[in-house]
Amino acid sequence: MAVLAILMCVNFTACSDSDGGSLGSSKGLVGTWTSDVINYKVIPWVYTFNADGTYTTKSGVYENNKGRYTYKHPILTLSETDGGTTLFTIISFEKDLIVMMSESGNSITLYKGTKEGEKQTVSGKVQNHDYVDLGLSVKWATCNVGASNITNIGDEYAWGETYTKKEFTWENYKWCNPENGWWKHLTKYVTEDGFGELIYSNDWYDEYFKDYLTTLEASDDAATANWGSKWRTPTKEESEELIDKCSWDIVNFNGYVAWKVTGPSGKSIFFVAEWPDGYYHTDWYWTSTLDEVRNQCAYNFRIQYYNEPYLESNGREWGCVVRPVTE
Repeated sequence: MAVLAILMCVNFTACSDSDGGSLGSSKGLVGTWTSDVINYKVIPWVYTFNADGTYTTKSGVYENNKGRYTYKHPILTLSETDGGTTLFTIISFEKDLIVMMSESGNSITLYKGTKEGEKQTVSGKVQNHDYVDLGLSVKWATCNVGASNITNIGDEYAWGETYTKKEFTWENYKWCNPENGWWKHLTKYVTEDGFGELIYSNDWYDEYFKDYLTTLEASDDAATANWGSKWRTPTKEESEELIDKCSWDIVNFNGYVAWKVTGPSGKSIFFVAEWPDGYYHTDWYWTSTLDEVRNQCAYNFRIQYYNEPYLESNGREWGCVVRPVTE
């Protein structure tokens, strides 16, 4: 609540003072400044004061407020376009640093310029897609299948399907008999009785389809089908390795809240936790491994802003994203 109170007091509006100087005047205020007020632990608020007296504030990639500001030392007056005025008392005004006090008594420091946050470095490229060698048993891609960059979530796929779709149900799942349309009529990747199609029955015996396949074949792998033969969906064990042998830290990735995953090699990949709609979603990433006890399910790992990732088993008909691996 304390951080929220500070953020509400740092809404800037436009500046139109007639001072002719630089430092300690509206002219010296013009430019972009980064606040020590941090949003969601990692994203600094950035304020831009324009020479025409207008201003904008952004938290990462999202614009928060805009309006006009006036500055007559030591009072900075900020007026939002949508209404509301906030006064700040400038305590210190230097070339690259401003210290000011809000009406509620909060001290706020502004630094000249911006802090861009983390950047992705790559180890190489396979079939036109970048990878990072984290020092694990496989190399991990820098973005998801269907994504043009790291800050794009990409496409969702049902487990064992290679095309995306708008709705994900048992009725339209590829490996389920559409006439029956539910998980007790699976037609591939079945190891236990009661999950596959009933192929024979009499008064004493029921025989169900089983093929004992427990890992996605290449023809059913969304990563292989969309990125090429050298890419595939990670197995449950490879995903466990990513979770257990890497450090996971929340960072500022080019204005997005993201998990920075650093492997034994010291190199990192990123999983964005905040998407362009401004919300923090739960994202599920498929593995290629079937749940051999509950055949209607397969393993995936869950990524959330407020929890470290963990593996779980969910319905194969779900739409989940895929982060590919390569040898």
